[in-house]
Order: sequence, then C-alpha cells, then structure tokens
Amino acid sequence: MTLAKFVKSAVEPKDYPDELKPEVAIVGRSNAGKSTLLNAMCGGHKIAKISGTPGKTRLINFFDVGEKYRFVDLPGYGYAARDFKERNLWAKMIETFFRERQNLIGFILVCDMRREWTEDEQIMLDLAENRGLECLCVLTKIDKLSRGESLKLYKKWLKTSGQDETFFKPVSALNNDGVRALEDVIFKAWIKPRT
Repeated sequence: MTLAKFVKSAVEPKDYPDELKPEVAIVGRSNAGKSTLLNAMCGGHKIAKISGTPGKTRLINFFDVGEKYRFVDLPGYGYAARDFKERNLWAKMIETFFRERQNLIGFILVCDMRREWTEDEQIMLDLAENRGLECLCVLTKIDKLSRGESLKLYKKWLKTSGQDETFFKPVSALNNDGVRALEDVIFKAWIKPRT
C-alpha cells in the first residue's frame, strides 16, 4: 500500500512546491478516471476528489508518495463542463507546467478504454517524447466491459496508436485489477533509478 498525502494545489509556477522529488503527472481526457486511479494507487484513500461531472479537477494538485516521489494530478483535456475561456486557461496552465517543471520525469496518460485513441492523446505522447519523459497509457474502466469486449478494444488501441503492448496498462481502479503492477512499473523503472 502506497502512503500518499496532499501537498498543495497551484495554478502558476510560483505556487508549485519544491523540486526536490521526482514527479509523475497524471493526465488524460476529462472524466477518464484520473482521480479514481490516483486514489487506487494510494491504497484506496480518497486523497483526490472524484466526480461524475467532467472537468472537476481545476487546479494542479500535488501529492507526496512516501519520501521518494510525487504524483501530480492535472486538469483533464477535451470536454469539460466549464466555459471555453476557462478551458483555455487550463490548457495554458498545463502547457506551462510541462514546459517549466524540471523534476517532472514522466506521466501516466489515463484513457477510458471504451473511447478511442485521438489526436489529443497523440499530442500528449509527442510532448513526452519531445521532452524525453517516461510515458505509458493506462486504460481504465475495464470493469464496465466483458472480457471479449476488453480484448477487442485493447487490440484497437494498439492498432490506432501505433504503440506496442508495453505502452498500455489496462486497469480497473474499482476492482484494483492491474493497479499494483502499474505502481511497480512506476517505482522500479522510473523512480528507483533516479533516487
């Protein structure tokens, strides 16, 4: 079980916490299950607020994970139940974070498995590659699908993204399926070599 605690919320770089720990950002489309995944990775504790309304996360939220690293929960891209001007402010906030955060080592791209790989996901992947960041895609909400449906959709994600199986981690935060394996990848492959 990972022990995590909320550090602070921020909008501008001047309000970010220190850069003493490696950070892993959690990004994805609004309502893809980012906050639910974060809670599952933190032992089921509700450290991140969850809502059925897209666009609930409106700030950059920082969470210390033990003594070694930090998760950063970012506002979702795509549709959100806010006005156009506010969504543009979010986009600027996220772009600034990715550009200026020196201790950012990678991000988890969270996608609802029932959706499709789009240009938005490709932009995020390109951003990771351009900055030399670690990146993997977590396919959420597999508990809402039959095994056959999951397999069919998984193959579609592989084909449309052009990525191989090592890039995707199907999980069910609700049933905790795949969550520990995801944590292992983040800690053993991303964090440990840097601490």
